[in-house]
Amino acid sequence: MAVKPKPQIKDFYKHHYRVSLAVVIVFQFISVCVLAGALVTAEILNHMEPLFWLLLILALVTGLLVNIIALGVIIEPMRAIAAALSYVAGEKSADRPPNPNTGRYAKDGTKNMLDLIYALTYEHDTGHTSAKIAPIDQPTILDLDNALAQTSSSVVIFNPKGDITYASAHAPVRTSPKGVKQLDLMFDSGDITFEYWLKDCAKDKIDNQKVWVRVHTDPNSTGEPRIYDIAASYSRGSETEVVLVIQDRTDQYLPDEKDLDFIAFAAHELRGPITVIRGYLDVFDEELEGKLTDEQKTLLGRLVVSANRLSTYVNNILNVSRYDKKHYQITLSEQRVFDIYDSVAHDMEMRAATLGRLLTVDIPHDLPTVAADPNSITEVLANLVDNAIKYSSEGGIITIKATLAGDFIEISVIDNGIGMPDSVVHNLFHKFYRSHRSREQVAGSGIGLYISKAIVESHGGTISVHSSEDKGSTFTFSLPIYKTVEQKLVSGDNGNNKGVINTKQNWISNHNMYRG
Repeated sequence: MAVKPKPQIKDFYKHHYRVSLAVVIVFQFISVCVLAGALVTAEILNHMEPLFWLLLILALVTGLLVNIIALGVIIEPMRAIAAALSYVAGEKSADRPPNPNTGRYAKDGTKNMLDLIYALTYEHDTGHTSAKIAPIDQPTILDLDNALAQTSSSVVIFNPKGDITYASAHAPVRTSPKGVKQLDLMFDSGDITFEYWLKDCAKDKIDNQKVWVRVHTDPNSTGEPRIYDIAASYSRGSETEVVLVIQDRTDQYLPDEKDLDFIAFAAHELRGPITVIRGYLDVFDEELEGKLTDEQKTLLGRLVVSANRLSTYVNNILNVSRYDKKHYQITLSEQRVFDIYDSVAHDMEMRAATLGRLLTVDIPHDLPTVAADPNSITEVLANLVDNAIKYSSEGGIITIKATLAGDFIEISVIDNGIGMPDSVVHNLFHKFYRSHRSREQVAGSGIGLYISKAIVESHGGTISVHSSEDKGSTFTFSLPIYKTVEQKLVSGDNGNNKGVINTKQNWISNHNMYRG
């Protein structure tokens, strides 16, 4: 004998809505029939007249529309409550659970019902009660403190007001002069900040999780610098609304940090000799013009390209070091995209031509001006063009184009090279990341895209990549139109970029696309 499937909560609302809709339709037909009878009885209209039927159809359609809209408004609280119960019951649904903070729910009182459902569910799932004495066979807070003190892990708990109510031993927490406990951490190394994540959760999340890696203690902290991996959990309405599980990874990450410091020091020392080499090459290019054979010109061109590329690598390393240490700040001013590119156009064309690539440029002169630091943006362009050259075939075409997109100008670098598989795309902007395939085929450091992302985000823009294996890649970054941020820059400190940085960095990973 077949077993009937257990009815689901979400089916209750659907059934109730269908029944209510049927009742509305039936009553509307009855109303129209009554209207028809009244018109005929009063001899206002005859059923043989077209106007009679037109009036009835109009009354029927209008009445149905009005009643259906009214029905939706009336039973919306029931829909929200049923959806919340379905969600906490673990039923599978493509719909998102209702957010209690929605304006209409706060006005009609549905918010209180939804908050109660989520809160009662949390108590049921965790076994939290109002009892203040823990059972004898359960570990106490003191036991938990002692256990965590023996590990490199720590726990920090926040209540719904955002106050720290518990911090275990070794937790990176400091107390302000006013006696308020605060996290002693720096989350702004390119990822979404902890504060913004909390605000995002409060808007439309019932529960949520987030992981950060390589989070440093605040540079202004008086304690010993540490590096952590952090897992955060959010549960709306519970007494422990936010729980951070913090793992001290200093021993694992510190060697890399020291290596980067050493590399940055070495790179800084190399800038002088590289600048001298580039200067002499420029002198040779001018002095020997018309005196060199075609082969000698090609060799000199390759030397210039190699020197410029080495200079770019050095700048990338130094910028990564500054960015990681929260020192990456730039000054924004009004610039034309065409002028920014034109300042390095010769270098870009020489890089492409030396390695047998064709560079095409489509940057209209009449685009609105942008807020930018020209030197930083030319570094982004150099990184993206270098990548396009390295990952495309000889004779390939590389396109640089700029277009207007709302309040931003989008600049794209497009190649028809080897492209990338889906598994690689979402890792591209991580520091030192290089896929197994690229390590074997192409030389590089793996920090060009990381620092390009840092530069673009420091302008208040975003960077994205769209790639298909064996079909090529398109890297696109955006810069804000100057007029849209002019007030922020004028009111700031001589063009300081703090006012325009977009703290909302919702990264979207979708197959072969990655966008911020």
